[in-house]
Amino acid sequence: MSAESNTFYLMLEEQTYIDKTEDFALVLDKIGSGSTPIHLILRPRRTGKSMFLQTLAEFLMKRNPGELLTREKAFKSHKLAITRRSELFTKHFGTHIVLYLDFTTVSGSTLTDLKEKFVLQVLRGVRRMKSSGCFRGIRDSDMCPYDREFMDRILKVSCAGLTSKFDASDILSEVIRIANELCHRSIFLIVDEYDTPVNHAIDHGYYEEASDFFQTAFGDALKNNLALTGAVLAGVMNIAKGGWLSGMNQIREFTMQSRSYATTCMFTDDDVAKLYRQTNQTDEPLPFSLDELAHWYGGYQSVSGIKLYNPWSVQQALTDKRLGSYWEKTGTDRRALKRMQELLDGDVHFRNDFNGLIDVGHITAYLHKEMVLTNPATMTRSELLTYMHYTGYLNAEPAPDKETDALFSHNITGKQDNASEDEILHSPTVTSAVIPPCDSKDREYNSDSGYSDDEDIVGPSDRSESEELDSAELNSEVAPRDEVSAEVARLTIPNQEVRELFHNWLKNNVADKLITAETISESKHLFKTAYSGTLQDFADDFSVWIEERLPPHFFGQHECVYHAYIYGYFRAAAECIDASEWSVKIEKAAGEGRLDMVIQGRSETSHQAVIHEYKRLAPKEKKGGGKKKVVDRYYKTPSIAAKLEKLSREALDQIAERQYRTTSIAKHVTELREVGIAFLKRNTAITSRLLVREPGKEWRVKEVYTVENDRVRRERMYCNV
Repeated sequence: MSAESNTFYLMLEEQTYIDKTEDFALVLDKIGSGSTPIHLILRPRRTGKSMFLQTLAEFLMKRNPGELLTREKAFKSHKLAITRRSELFTKHFGTHIVLYLDFTTVSGSTLTDLKEKFVLQVLRGVRRMKSSGCFRGIRDSDMCPYDREFMDRILKVSCAGLTSKFDASDILSEVIRIANELCHRSIFLIVDEYDTPVNHAIDHGYYEEASDFFQTAFGDALKNNLALTGAVLAGVMNIAKGGWLSGMNQIREFTMQSRSYATTCMFTDDDVAKLYRQTNQTDEPLPFSLDELAHWYGGYQSVSGIKLYNPWSVQQALTDKRLGSYWEKTGTDRRALKRMQELLDGDVHFRNDFNGLIDVGHITAYLHKEMVLTNPATMTRSELLTYMHYTGYLNAEPAPDKETDALFSHNITGKQDNASEDEILHSPTVTSAVIPPCDSKDREYNSDSGYSDDEDIVGPSDRSESEELDSAELNSEVAPRDEVSAEVARLTIPNQEVRELFHNWLKNNVADKLITAETISESKHLFKTAYSGTLQDFADDFSVWIEERLPPHFFGQHECVYHAYIYGYFRAAAECIDASEWSVKIEKAAGEGRLDMVIQGRSETSHQAVIHEYKRLAPKEKKGGGKKKVVDRYYKTPSIAAKLEKLSREALDQIAERQYRTTSIAKHVTELREVGIAFLKRNTAITSRLLVREPGKEWRVKEVYTVENDRVRRERMYCNV
């Protein structure tokens, strides 16, 4: 029995298998209907595609009589959904010749390497067919000399130099033809990770050659092939239908936005609730609720509104009895990350999209229905957002009519071309990322753009839905020229696990750019002041640094944007001083919440540590003379200064109330600086305290930097400008 079979049956016996066999009927109902069903299932990685395909193969594949009886008993005793379709079950269970190919390892830096591994996978598929009993009773005399010699080579040849022994372009079609003639049955083809080979070809610069090769190899095997009874392919991106599977009209594509296969490869509410209850009945109850599990790993949904979960992360969290980032550990999409960093640096509109996702939680954008990915380095903003949706970083749902109408209305008027950088940077963050008009390049951010000086503010939660919707007209471009190939969708970061990825990407994007010669001396000075200087000195130096160094496009954005820049700066400083000596962490779980940044020495001889908590007071936009006006100096208004001071006190109080120092600070630390900082664009209000302790004893307050102290600093710094 194969490793895949063992995994499937082990999960059945341990009652941890989530039954998705009902969806077998989607392809089985089409068999014998006059056409060959070829289904392409697209889902993000680690969402259950392989398990679904392996189970389908176990159901369909002809086996030796004894093993077939064992499999039938397993399906029926566990009352899998497909057994309730008695007619389908009787007709298809164990009656098909299945060629199962796993393209996970079909890769290579050259086309020759890729062909070699492709042939190897076909050979393994044929040998799997033989071991299952598909060729049982077939004699050499049943084959013509050519077919006999061909099959002998496949079953006996060593796995080296395969492209010199077989024609890679026609081996798949030849295997299907010969197996059909030998078994007197049509072949059912299953291909897992179908897009992996072309992804590698894209990354190594031979996409066109690989596309031509697979167009021949799969074209002959799939197109109008009477020896084929059906096929199911699965992968992440629709990179093939517009390329090497183009022209095959019988292929049907199923994404998370399709009604068919909607719940095939991910968990539903019922699935997660079942696993949660089952795990929670053990001697050690789970330390988190079902709602918390959903907050971390849910957030996806089908076109019909069915809530979906990342199955990999749910299972890992239940096994480890801990909520955390599991999906990221299975691999990071380097191409998406690289292109995202490029657009964050050079495209003000994409920065607005990114901030909109983090701040408001959603944006309205065009998604490409058919996207052929040939060069990730040239992806437009809408293509990148589409790619991030397919790969699981963004969920898509129908956009509300108001957002769609605003987007279409704007595309007719083309107002974006007349919008100032200031308007774009500081508009509310329901945005649209679409293809630029004609062949224009992404616009660069103008660092010289100024700011007006008349503005009111509101708290972070005072932004109304109407204000959000109005901003669609400020943040869209002309729609893709072929509107049939695109649709309007509301994109969201699906859950806490993915949200932490976005935050980490932003932090690392900022930090990587701060480790430069011109910032080393300055950052080292501020870093030392943070952990060993007086509270007054830190407030002075930090506020000057924010005033002079914070990039203009960060002003007024979400707290995590400030977090990212500050973290990046301090991380750069720590690495310049000695990365092995200092630990700089941000958004670290601690006590009863999550602190924003903690700095402390790693060694037993390092006695100093710092905890920062940040708050942000959001600018409010108002219309005046048809333009949005934004100002970055609020000290003139006492009520605004009072709000900023109140937030800084709340930040400092939160450190104590949530017991951050209890769980985040090492035992060898005897001197701790706790700092609460409130931001309003480039303005800051700071309160802090210095605590000391004897080893093994409680903390006591040694010094306090109060609101009144900080008010003197702000008047000196801002009012004398």
